[in-house]
Amino acid sequence: MADRASRRMRKARHMRTLCCILKLNLMLRQESIHEASVNFS
Repeated sequence: MADRASRRMRKARHMRTLCCILKLNLMLRQESIHEASVNFS
């Protein structure tokens, strides 16, 4: 029972980490696109 709970917690933490990484990637991509558009114009 505790093993299953810990596994679920680990999965939740993993998902949260993935969300953080995806958000950072999106922010970096938007910033780079913004800089590219500014440099282009």
